[in-house]
Amino acid sequence: MAAAAEDGGGGTSLPPAQAAPRGLVPAQRPLVTVLYLTLAASTQMLLALYGLLSRFVQVKPAPPLPALRLVVICNLIGEAAMVAFHVAPALVLRLWRRRQAQRQLQLPLHGSPNQVLGKADSSASAGSAGSSVGKTSDKELQEESGSKGGVGSLAAANEPRGPGGAPAAAPRAAAQLSAARSTLRPPVPLMRGMTMRMERWQRRRPALHRRLVLAAIVLTFTGCCSLQILAPGFVDVSIVQLTTQWTTLFIALTQALLLRHRLPRAFWPCAAAMLGGACMVIIPSVGQSTAGSLSTVRGWLGFLMAFGALVSTVIYYVLLQASRHMGFSPLQLQHLMNITSILLFLILSLPVDGASWAGQFAGWAAHDWLALVGLSTAAYLGSGMLMQVCVRGLGAPTTAMFFGLRLVFSVVLSTPILGATVIQTGVQVAGVVITAVAVTCYAASQWWSSRQLAQQAQQAVQQQEEEHGSEEMAPSAGAATP
Repeated sequence: MAAAAEDGGGGTSLPPAQAAPRGLVPAQRPLVTVLYLTLAASTQMLLALYGLLSRFVQVKPAPPLPALRLVVICNLIGEAAMVAFHVAPALVLRLWRRRQAQRQLQLPLHGSPNQVLGKADSSASAGSAGSSVGKTSDKELQEESGSKGGVGSLAAANEPRGPGGAPAAAPRAAAQLSAARSTLRPPVPLMRGMTMRMERWQRRRPALHRRLVLAAIVLTFTGCCSLQILAPGFVDVSIVQLTTQWTTLFIALTQALLLRHRLPRAFWPCAAAMLGGACMVIIPSVGQSTAGSLSTVRGWLGFLMAFGALVSTVIYYVLLQASRHMGFSPLQLQHLMNITSILLFLILSLPVDGASWAGQFAGWAAHDWLALVGLSTAAYLGSGMLMQVCVRGLGAPTTAMFFGLRLVFSVVLSTPILGATVIQTGVQVAGVVITAVAVTCYAASQWWSSRQLAQQAQQAVQQQEEEHGSEEMAPSAGAATP
């Protein structure tokens, strides 16, 4: 954003090196860039299938799957897939490495005592190095931040010293302050400044604040994902995706209010165009008799769920940006969200839908099962994983430029998958196009702003290097003169 380099907490500017957006795709490798762009478009298609398959399993099978029970089953299948394809292989790999380390620690049958001790010491160091590979990325990030003089190194420097100059055991609360920045990055460009406010807020009771922030992130993540499953069962998927298109603008508005920044110049014209496009889609659907239209109370209830998903998503992304220094990982949040959704919606589902799970799937066909499994794995988990890959490779501003495709894919694939859509008139098609183009233009403006910030940061770094080099040459020249 235009004010992305500013610190909203104290009104000062961050160093240019911190403001520069980072991507992993080098400009000299166009094929890799094309691959990442293709993945970004595929991610939006999976997110469109997220809503389409959610509506499919709630209206097409016989009997259809109730909404609350669908959330429970999706998270059960998703958690089982994560355990089978990530947790279990990681545990097996860790056990194998531990066994290899134990074999290396076994004493040989021959050799002098000094050689035996030397080999045992070397094998022990190798075993500890091998076992450290299996630890989570959060721990590696914490060690890296401490070695680079971040928050962890400052905390270590101020620790009380024990006998012999060794640092005393730090309390658990102080250890939380040394957490590194998380690898989880929001897929939209966000203003800076919330992280510093969060750091100042958590200094008094860091352990308590960390738990509260984690609980807030998990709850908003649960609301975001669950409501996006529930809403398509009540209203057409195009209406749901039309609502989610406002994510980037709502985030900009929320952070501008919290950090007291000026909104980007492209905000108001893009917001006006998106509002006009949304009206062109929603107003005709009020008088339609098509399933999923806004002519019934059920349809408006689905629209409120979609708006609730939008609000949850905005809060979730803002909290992610503000808590990046706490070191939460994507897998950790996904596991916690799955478990929270299972427990919460199981309690809600039992009194509403009953406990007759066996008869639920009696008349299901193979394509019904395929839709349910595809929703729980490829659309539910795969879209989030691919989003993280694209954000790391392309950066959040570039990835956000593809958000408009989600609405387009939803409209195009509604008829082949569901057999109907509320987008039936030319006015509604024009409204879809205007909305998608407007959100793409806004994301493009943010991409251009981030590019300008990157160039300014690079020039500032070069200028600092030149000044530093000239300062080093001046004393050496003075010492050489007699």
